[in-house]
Amino acid sequence: MSFPDVGDIRPTPDRVRETLFNWLQFDIAGRRCIEPFAGSGILSFEALSRGASFVTLIDRNPAVCRGLRHNLEVLGVPASHFEIIEADGVDWLAGATDRWDIAFLDPPFDSDALSRTIDVLPERLAEDGLVYTESRDALTEDSLGDSFVIHRRKRAGQVNFSLLRKLN
Repeated sequence: MSFPDVGDIRPTPDRVRETLFNWLQFDIAGRRCIEPFAGSGILSFEALSRGASFVTLIDRNPAVCRGLRHNLEVLGVPASHFEIIEADGVDWLAGATDRWDIAFLDPPFDSDALSRTIDVLPERLAEDGLVYTESRDALTEDSLGDSFVIHRRKRAGQVNFSLLRKLN
């Protein structure tokens, strides 16, 4: 696979991705996933390889979207298993009407996109929805409001990552 040289793509490190999918091993098959800050799309690609039924990848950069489509075609993923949307992830998600089972949130660290996405996401997730986050700073229960609880969390180098469960 190749990724466009856009300068701000920060693929999830292998050991972090391995931990995440160990956490999700019994929750991924047949699920619908969304990645609002797709970048390399590596989390969605991994989800598909582990049995997710459908992924929605969103990125505002046209070159990134073309690269995502190219990589999915090279991997032989049928077009019926994914959609790629060129848009701002938070804005698009706020206006969406679909629901997903799992969201992968890895926005640029120097933005408020993570907190803005967590604010709009509860209405877009299934009742038993899960949210994976990556951030520079560790999430706190206070930063999640009353919609999510931290189910698992770890740190690897400069990356704090968490798996959140939606509260019903």
